[in-house]
Amino acid sequence: MILQIEKDILVRMIFLEMSFMNDGYKKANFEWWYFHFISPLKFNIIIHPTDMYGQKKKSYVSVSMLEKSGEKINFKQSFDLKETSMSSDSLYIKNNILHIEKINDEILIELKLKDIQAKLNISKIVIPDLFNEKSVVLCDEIENLSNSWLLAVSHSVFCGNLQYRNKNIKLSGWAYHDHNWGNWLIHECYSYWVWGNFQNANCAITYYYLVGSNGEEIKLLNIIYKKYSTNLTNFSIFDFGNRIKIEFNT
Repeated sequence: MILQIEKDILVRMIFLEMSFMNDGYKKANFEWWYFHFISPLKFNIIIHPTDMYGQKKKSYVSVSMLEKSGEKINFKQSFDLKETSMSSDSLYIKNNILHIEKINDEILIELKLKDIQAKLNISKIVIPDLFNEKSVVLCDEIENLSNSWLLAVSHSVFCGNLQYRNKNIKLSGWAYHDHNWGNWLIHECYSYWVWGNFQNANCAITYYYLVGSNGEEIKLLNIIYKKYSTNLTNFSIFDFGNRIKIEFNT
């Protein structure tokens, strides 16, 4: 089967290169929660207890969006981690500017940032087969290092509203959510990392292709169609600039 995907409907695509990192930073744990929303207005919400690379301890929330006009807008606001309640057993994060909680089969999100506010409800959640039991993508047992990625929600619907720049926008569409954490920092254990997700009313496809710092290739393609879910490792990805082609057999 061949899929051709326009890049602007991908959840995200990340390419990591070692050259831009600053060696002056000290090693540290990292963690973030990522939510992406696909509607006429595409946007994502990321909660960072640390920065993406675990090198700065200032916690913050970021919201990035792509309007129908093509304009890209970014919002960012810091929060005090000491005044934030979080649960390690379930999705629960709460402080004075955000409240995210999973209740039964729904995820509720409320943002109260200075320049943007949001109330969103994610429902009809489909949880895919885990890529592995512990969601550890890469680990070094000798050095006690690990880099984990949990694909928590690859297919769901959402509704809610955003308020920013004197706009109050009601939205509905599809949503995606994952969680990254560990003590083996991304730029140390990977030399290359690309992944993406796209979905419609009936299906969702999520994939990643990683190259470890030791040259090891790690790749996986998860396909959900209604209640059917499968993982594939035999697939190819081709980058044509404004679109991605994925070839696989089921």
